[in-house]
Amino acid sequence: MTTVADPIDVDNLPPTQYLVLEVLAARYRTGEELWPFPSRVRPALVALEQAGLIQTMDGIVPSTLRARLTEAGRTAVLSDTYRPPIPGPGVASDSLTRGLADVA
Repeated sequence: MTTVADPIDVDNLPPTQYLVLEVLAARYRTGEELWPFPSRVRPALVALEQAGLIQTMDGIVPSTLRARLTEAGRTAVLSDTYRPPIPGPGVASDSLTRGLADVA
């Protein structure tokens, strides 16, 4: 008989692991799937990878690793109800939106 693993309570992770997930979630929300981390946080990245929450790979810059959320990681840290804040006047994304509307 197989059992489904209990979901990981990200709020109870060690601080570095929690912050790595928060960084990856924030970057994912802005469209960045991969994000570099200094190799000094390798133990936290390895623990998250072993838990199935992230995937790691070598970084492009020496002494770095890149990481991204797995499907399980996205489920653990992203909310279905999250909506990005509406940018105010003069914010870069607001300018981009206006520029794209002008082109269309």
